[in-house]
Order: sequence, then C-alpha cells, then structure tokens
Amino acid sequence: MSHLITLEEKAVFIKELQNVLGERLLRSEDYNFQKELQLLKMFKMRFEEYHITQCEIMLRDALESQRVDQAVNSARANQSTQYSPIPDFHAKMISKYYWPALRDETFVLPNKLAEIMHRYGEEYRRVKVDRRLEWLHVLGAVSIDLELVDRTISEEVTTWQAVVIYQFHSDDVTFPATNTVAALVSALEMDEALVRAALTFWVGKLVLRESTSSPDTFTVLERLPTAGSSTATTQATAVAAAAAAAQAETAAASSTLKSSADLLQDNAKIYSSFLVGMLTNQGAMPAKRVHMMLKMVVPGGFPFELEELVGFMGELVKEEKIERAGMLWKIVKKAL
Repeated sequence: MSHLITLEEKAVFIKELQNVLGERLLRSEDYNFQKELQLLKMFKMRFEEYHITQCEIMLRDALESQRVDQAVNSARANQSTQYSPIPDFHAKMISKYYWPALRDETFVLPNKLAEIMHRYGEEYRRVKVDRRLEWLHVLGAVSIDLELVDRTISEEVTTWQAVVIYQFHSDDVTFPATNTVAALVSALEMDEALVRAALTFWVGKLVLRESTSSPDTFTVLERLPTAGSSTATTQATAVAAAAAAAQAETAAASSTLKSSADLLQDNAKIYSSFLVGMLTNQGAMPAKRVHMMLKMVVPGGFPFELEELVGFMGELVKEEKIERAGMLWKIVKKAL
C-alpha cells in the first residue's frame, strides 16, 4: 500500500487516520480498543513507524485515561457519605499536543455541574501531581431525567443540549417555562448556532415547542396533545417534532474534531500575513508553489490541502489583499 501512494497522499492518509481514530477513541464508552490496536499494527507494517507514532500516543492516552479516571473516582468514593453521595462523573484525559484539534466552544455551566467538575479536577491534581485539566465543555455527555406533568423523559445527551434545557427548569407547572433564543445566548454565553441546535433537539423530543406567533420563543410542553386536542394543534406538534428530530439527528452526529475550515479560520491572520509577505517579496506565484512554501515557512507547517488554500486565497481576493491573474496569484497593485 505504502508504495502505491505519493508522499503528499501519504500525509493526507495519515491525517485522516488520526481524525477517524480520534473520533472513535473519544466516543467509545467501554475502552475496548482491540480493533484499533490491530489496525495500527497493520499500518505499521506498511508505513514507516514514525508516521503512526501520533496515533499510538492517542491510543495510549485513551488507555491511560481509563486508569486515571478510575483512580480519581476511587478517591472520590472515599469522600462519599450516606448524606452526601458523590455524583457519578467520568472524564477522558488526553494530551492536547498529540491529538487533532478538538471543538472547544465554551458556555456557562449550571452551578451544580461546575462544582462537580471543579472537585474532580482537584482530585485529579492529587493523582497527577503538577497537572491540571482544561475542560472541553462541548464534547461532554450527560444522562438526564426530565420530569414533566404527564411523563418522564430519560436521555443521554451532549453537555450543551443538557445546559440549554436546564435553563427551562421551573417548579411552577401551572405556567410552563418559556425562553427565547436571545435570552439563552446571553445567559449561557453560548454560540447561537449551538443554542438553536439544542432547541431543535428538544422540539424533536416533544419537550419544547416553538411559538407560532412569536418566532424564536420556546415553551416547555408539559402535557402532550390528547385525543381531545384540536386536529390542527396535534398535526402542528407532530410535524414540528418530525422536522426537529431529523435535524437533531444530524447535530448529534457532528464531529468532535474541528473542521479544516474552522482551523483555517482560527489562524487566518497568521496565514494571511505569511502569504502576503511571500507574494510581496517573491512576486507572483502559482497556487501549488504558494502551498509548498507555506508548508516550509509556517511554524508547525501548513496542514491544509491545495484546494483549501485556493479557497482561502479566494477570500483574500475579496478583501482586495491579493489578486489572481490566470494561474498566478499576486499582490494587488494600488493606484497612486
């Protein structure tokens, strides 16, 4: 296999292998990584060992994480009493420098959850001296029970889905809790797209419903429509739930890793600076040469494909920083 692909294709293949492995390790709940071990052994036979080293570190991280989590929870269990039980809580610890970039959106957590995470982190520092945890809130999972007037719903959801529905918590069942997208974004300091995705999920679960008269306003559906409800109400609820469920399924399957577009955007200023400097000093160049030079001069390398670079340079053309002349890219000449 290794003789059939070029060096550039090999780099792309290894990068994709790291991404797939990262997804599987982070989503796994049983820590049974025999398939992954066999897979890496197979690739080590076909590629140079150093190509697979990062993947091996990722797998070692996952296995070590299980051991550390068990040690932390063992210590936490000793603090538990009949009157103060320790909530069930687990974490996966990884070495961020050896993994593909992970999603890192932040938001405000409920006080109870924040306190649990803080105490876990303190115990972790006792187990791993001089180490501390940096939490990636958006990648967490939570088991929750929602007690509504006519039913109880149990779900395994993402942290952000749980945090959004928690904002609807109310002890007053006479007046179902209502919230707006804007209020949730402000209160949780959460990205609006994430808030909307969470609301869509809960509409699909028939926990929330969106107001027909006031868009972006959502209310807890304490009681499901009954046989006596109007046909229009029942149909509207069913249609909204079906559409939301389809969207929610897509959101739930979203990657734990940052996309190439996200990574490119995160470092846009740095890459733009290098690119403009190169074209200023070296003159017009074809995209392939720009790509090669960026890989050499950018600290840590330029981890994007030629097509992604061309798309990025297209954005710089819109900003009038550079221009394209046939196959060449060059600095925009400003009129005197």
